[in-house]
Amino acid sequence: MTVRDSCFILHRFPAGEDSLLVKVYCRDLGRRTLLVPEYFTGNRYRLGTFEPFNILDLYLEETNGVLKPVDTLSVNFHSKEAASDFGKFVFLSKVAETVLKFISLPDRSIFELLEESTGIDDFFDFNLVRFWLNLAHLLGFSVEKLNQAGWVNVMDLGVCSPEEIRNGYCIFIPPKVLHILKQISQSETRPFHPGKVEMEKIEKFFKRFFSLQVENF
Repeated sequence: MTVRDSCFILHRFPAGEDSLLVKVYCRDLGRRTLLVPEYFTGNRYRLGTFEPFNILDLYLEETNGVLKPVDTLSVNFHSKEAASDFGKFVFLSKVAETVLKFISLPDRSIFELLEESTGIDDFFDFNLVRFWLNLAHLLGFSVEKLNQAGWVNVMDLGVCSPEEIRNGYCIFIPPKVLHILKQISQSETRPFHPGKVEMEKIEKFFKRFFSLQVENF
């Protein structure tokens, strides 16, 4: 069966002498793996087509569980932009890594978040937090439920009791981190730099949230 879909490339690696295995997140199919034969020969596909962060409009065919591109209708070469801007490369790498590790089911809103991420050209730390917030919101997260800083149950966003604190689903959120999350969650907030230490704590929080979503749902 042949289908048409748009796909964001998350990661790719060689398979054999001239082929690729490509991890993608597609608008309709969700996260999938493509086998791209004869890629490095340059005969079937333009080199650079199946690089991370590109968005492709494709015809795809699945045979015996193997998904292959049949025809490439268009390519947005965002990989080139990222290659010339280290900040953008790191930003898009973290965006792709998040989806690659934690998201599999199809959701057009998630694909739209990936599309939007390719247009970010500055304040990468701020926009990465906003991406995590928007993605987590699609999974049931609401920053409004975080009423106070301290030990938070990542599953229900409530306060952890003293006997729960040692459990894996409890994480400590300092007041400054909570303030930053609430600021960035508001669409009218102008971009700013959250700070290295705060970014590390925010990343830890969202990785824990996403991993628990994967484990429990």
